[in-house]
Amino acid sequence: MRLWPLRAESSSPVLEPSAPPPSPFRSWALADLLRRRQADRRWRVLDLGEATNGNMLFFTSRGASYVVEALYDTTAPCRQGGRFDATSMRSLPNLLTYPPGTCFDVVLAWDLLDYLGPAGLAVLGERLAPCCHPHTLLHAVVAREGKLPPHPAAWELVDEQTIRQRPAGGPQVNPARLTDASLQRALGAFRVHRSYLLQNGRQEFLLEPGTPSLPPAVAGPVRRQKRVVRV
Repeated sequence: MRLWPLRAESSSPVLEPSAPPPSPFRSWALADLLRRRQADRRWRVLDLGEATNGNMLFFTSRGASYVVEALYDTTAPCRQGGRFDATSMRSLPNLLTYPPGTCFDVVLAWDLLDYLGPAGLAVLGERLAPCCHPHTLLHAVVAREGKLPPHPAAWELVDEQTIRQRPAGGPQVNPARLTDASLQRALGAFRVHRSYLLQNGRQEFLLEPGTPSLPPAVAGPVRRQKRVVRV
């Protein structure tokens, strides 16, 4: 913002008060994820959200390689009327394609899964599976109540157990309300490792490669793996 010098013949500019930053929340999933890293080797992180210097420094300062794939922007041509077309997504030449043998230890999906729908989630699972090993953890945050911003938020890692969300502005939309079971069935190649039901209307997931652990008839959450935590 440019501030002009005050003059006798003009009044002072009125500056609108800036909105307070969103409150950060305690992320038990992040803390669990970081505890899984192996100190004796370089670990690889794939971020499916927006690139931020803070998040890059957070991981690189802890000995990780950090790759960003802004998936929501990359798949923009595949969205029609708010829905993803799986055929169009599969035809994208550079969607989550890496050299053979590339495996990530951590994948950060943030709130992306709320916006992909069943078709988009299926393609995401297909493309992620080849670049994951059996101990890879996929982190995601899913809305449990209220409406969603028009597109995924920006996320900032404050410290090893705290995350701040910066929601996008614009008309809000109704989320798909993913359950543990519907999320696993849509992704196909991933199952719930742990989940945490937060008191801010969100649920955090840590998913791992493998066959979904729920039978097709089950539609409810995996309550034995869920913790309710305060934020």
